Amino acid sequence: MAKGVKQDSILIVDDNATLRALLKNMFKNEYRVLEAVNGREALEILTKEYQSIAIILLDVLMPVMDGMSTLKILKEKNVLNRIPVVLLTAEESTELEKEGYALGAVDLVRKPFNNYIVVQRVKNLIELYVYKNQLEAMVRQQTKELIRMNDRVVEVMCGVVESKEEESPEHIENVKKYTKLLAEKLNEKYPEYKLDERTIGLITKGSVLHDIGKLAIDDQVLKKTTILTKDELEVLYSHTTKGSEMVRTMADIQDEEYFKVCHDICRYHHERYDGKGYPDGLKGEDIPLSAQIVGLADSYDKLTSDNIRRRAYGNREAMQMIMDGECGEFSPKLLECMVDLQDEW
Repeated sequence: MAKGVKQDSILIVDDNATLRALLKNMFKNEYRVLEAVNGREALEILTKEYQSIAIILLDVLMPVMDGMSTLKILKEKNVLNRIPVVLLTAEESTELEKEGYALGAVDLVRKPFNNYIVVQRVKNLIELYVYKNQLEAMVRQQTKELIRMNDRVVEVMCGVVESKEEESPEHIENVKKYTKLLAEKLNEKYPEYKLDERTIGLITKGSVLHDIGKLAIDDQVLKKTTILTKDELEVLYSHTTKGSEMVRTMADIQDEEYFKVCHDICRYHHERYDGKGYPDGLKGEDIPLSAQIVGLADSYDKLTSDNIRRRAYGNREAMQMIMDGECGEFSPKLLECMVDLQDEW
């Protein structure tokens, strides 16, 4: 529920004016009463008054759009999770009652009804759903706070990784920034990738974990200033598989889609478009898109940052080196995006 909006309205949907007047009289002293003569009109009112409506009293038999058709639409639009619907009917059909409950109605009142009983049932349902909605809002807020804290812990852990390797202290934030810009540009130029805002957010967030596997790599390998031996390179390369294994242990406490993105980034960000990367030698679009994006962002930042083995290259020089394949081959579409972003980078 939007902040500051009170759920103080009852929506009565019935083509019988006398019945609407009776129900309105029952509730008008405690609630704001909205009226509709059919389902279509009710949906129009709901669009405008969604945040204020506390309950819907819905007749089953109406012209234009009946109660069951209206209830189906409310279920499809996920309205019933927040607003309870009570069906009103003169029929004694058990099948109708079953159908109503199956579609998400929380109660059914048969006409003619006892005014006192209806008032109490409606009040109880309103109180129950207001409490339920408040509780869910509180849980969502606490979940957001927990996620924020977890994200901070992850960033601290990744900072430890960079200090182990004596990378630029800004490396994680830089990769995160470049990843977001690349993903947004790729979506702009190639909408067929379907990189919506949520997916871009997951890839950006997951990018900080790309080198988490280096926590399990010997410092002597990470901090060696001379050329690594073949065996040492194998140890270094294993940070991709070790990282994906670390992420796998957290699969049961993460959003499934976020887990997959993090796993793919950790394992595949050193794969290359021509199949000459590691650890699995994936080629072309077999490489998860998230890993392709982070891999390019990571390569660019490493070239443009000082480290223990060399000084940083300039922006355009680094981009030319990447275009020339000195960091392995990348997707031509991603390279186009990188060039488009050269002034922002």
